[in-house]
Amino acid sequence: MPIVQLRPPEESFDEIIFGKLVKLDAIILCEGKTEVETVKQIIEKLSIEIPITIGLADCKGITRVPRETWAIAALVKVARKLKNIGVLVDAENQNYIDRAKSIIDSLRAKEFKVEDLKPVKNSQQVFETIICTDRKPITLTIAVSGITQYSFKKHTIENHTVKLMLLEGKIEKNTISKHEAAEEIVGREKTLEIIKQANRENIKKAYNHIIQILKQLTT
Repeated sequence: MPIVQLRPPEESFDEIIFGKLVKLDAIILCEGKTEVETVKQIIEKLSIEIPITIGLADCKGITRVPRETWAIAALVKVARKLKNIGVLVDAENQNYIDRAKSIIDSLRAKEFKVEDLKPVKNSQQVFETIICTDRKPITLTIAVSGITQYSFKKHTIENHTVKLMLLEGKIEKNTISKHEAAEEIVGREKTLEIIKQANRENIKKAYNHIIQILKQLTT
């Protein structure tokens, strides 16, 4: 089954809702373009089998992720096939659970009934809950990017590329302390190239939270 990318700037509301959303079994709301392209590259590199139709959406910033999460939840009457919503966001200055809770709090502020978060097995950065709608329950899985053990000022998806570079022997560990942000070491284009060339097992170690969210959405 395909990975479907939603492109709001290029597509009309009608095309997105009635042309794509209604056909999805699950959707991953990504904080930005880097997350979208990273997920696609990991699926391709690891030959991950996707037995359902998953949409990928660029929310264009962390502040817009909560709004788009409750918007998708509100559209379940239209998107009848949709059973799962995934969210991929950076931890930034928060710990993993607090960042995930911020998504839940935004849903509850819009009067959605949401169960308490539960950690997903095999990852400290992935959490799951149920959104209770008047039509059906929707599983919400939140994966939080960032490696809080690193000394960067913000914890982002680029942290995981730095970890992959360490595992691949492309940088030394003391390189981290010389930079305030992982983005100073690696950007999106370099990330995609590194993933493309890297050892499969190292990718699984570096991006475990992405592997886990894909498993949760497809099983």
